[in-house]
Amino acid sequence: MLRSAAHTLGLAVDAPEVVALRDIYLEAWQPFAPRAALLEASELAQRLGMVCRALTWHRVVTSLEEPMRSEYADAVPGWMEEFIRKASDDYD
Repeated sequence: MLRSAAHTLGLAVDAPEVVALRDIYLEAWQPFAPRAALLEASELAQRLGMVCRALTWHRVVTSLEEPMRSEYADAVPGWMEEFIRKASDDYD
């Protein structure tokens, strides 16, 4: 949802407006967990979402006929590259 909002509004995923949207969403969950735990869960959910997107696109792309298959073929490796890039950022 955050990536979609950022994309629709032409913002970076870490733009202050997107971070504020995340914080507003997480407020409703604060009676159930501390803020730090919610932020950690949010980060993990975003990473899992990248893998889920790659798997979903794989299913879609493999069912397409040409030329549509070629047009969308970069979606699967694109999502996995983003996942790997995000993971490698943690080790920098």
